[in-house]
Amino acid sequence: MEDGFDRRKRYLPDKKLYHLTVKLSEKEADILERDAMVFGKDKSKYVRHLIMSGGKADAAFVTDRANLIRQISGVANNINQIAKQANTTKVVSGYQMEEIRELLRENRELLTEVLKLWQSQRLSA
Repeated sequence: MEDGFDRRKRYLPDKKLYHLTVKLSEKEADILERDAMVFGKDKSKYVRHLIMSGGKADAAFVTDRANLIRQISGVANNINQIAKQANTTKVVSGYQMEEIRELLRENRELLTEVLKLWQSQRLSA
């Protein structure tokens, strides 16, 4: 345990040692519940996130991330369908290769756009 690590438990600096009880109105509790759900966290993790981020929580990040995952999954699905057809027929047409290139280009543009957005939000925080 001298190295700050107890083999039976999680890394000690991450261990939650303090318990906090907070009284909220019904409206405040509803807001907390809703916002935590939007972030995909339980209330305790959401409150810790707010504390660590200086009270700033951007729900757009969660929505952007979900949209990004959905769009990348769609691109991957399209590429997999082309690959399956190519494996079945042992032929890849020039059109299919161009379609793959276009899908990958769209994917790269999307990732670049999201990365720039996230970086600008991080710098302005």
